[in-house]
Amino acid sequence: MEPDLDAVKRQRASVFGRGARDYDRVGTPIFGRFGRRLVELAGVHAGDRVLDVATGRGAVLCAATERVGERGRVIGVDLAEEMVALTSADIQARRITNAEVRVADAERLSEFMDGEFDRVTCAFAIFFVPAPESALREFCRVLRPGGTVALSSWGRADDHGWYRELRREFGVSVNLETRAFDTADELGAALSASGFTDVRVTTERALLRFNDPEQWWRWLLTGGGRAAVEVLDRKARARFQEAAFERIRDI
Repeated sequence: MEPDLDAVKRQRASVFGRGARDYDRVGTPIFGRFGRRLVELAGVHAGDRVLDVATGRGAVLCAATERVGERGRVIGVDLAEEMVALTSADIQARRITNAEVRVADAERLSEFMDGEFDRVTCAFAIFFVPAPESALREFCRVLRPGGTVALSSWGRADDHGWYRELRREFGVSVNLETRAFDTADELGAALSASGFTDVRVTTERALLRFNDPEQWWRWLLTGGGRAAVEVLDRKARARFQEAAFERIRDI
């Protein structure tokens, strides 16, 4: 039986919605750093119109608003309503007037016209999209001729072997990712197959630091890792947490 992709989307959006308030607010603010870098690599200029897909708490969106200036416009879209509400409140509090945030599906950007944007960005999210090829084709459609799409994804070295082993021990198989897109070749091939030309892939490294295991646990609950924890009952969750803390202390 084919999966109900709309149900998959709702489930994934709800997980991120429950972690939205603390998203990118625990530990090293790595999304802010890479958000600024993605905007730089996208070549965002003054006056550009930018679409930021899966905008989250606005790491890319806010960096883009600084570059496009008063003559430009940045629209962030996300499927998680909680993310949209919180990020909208953030930009209002910061009196950012050249941006807005909407609820929208990366695979169905029908509210936007063909060639409407100079740049399309999508940070650390393409692997969560149930049909990533459909999303990439939509990115291509709403992008003007000669425009730029900029994506970011985690590499294989970013996944901790001890955490994979721990999940296996507890029988946790839930995974929100559709495809990893964790190599330059895989990401580049997906872009080329979706109609993009002059594809370039840049690899960069960063260190995510936590003060203690408790902070790591709070961070885990802000993103996709929350799904693995939520499938466990209260007692199993406590055992999982303690086992994780032991592994972290041994590193």
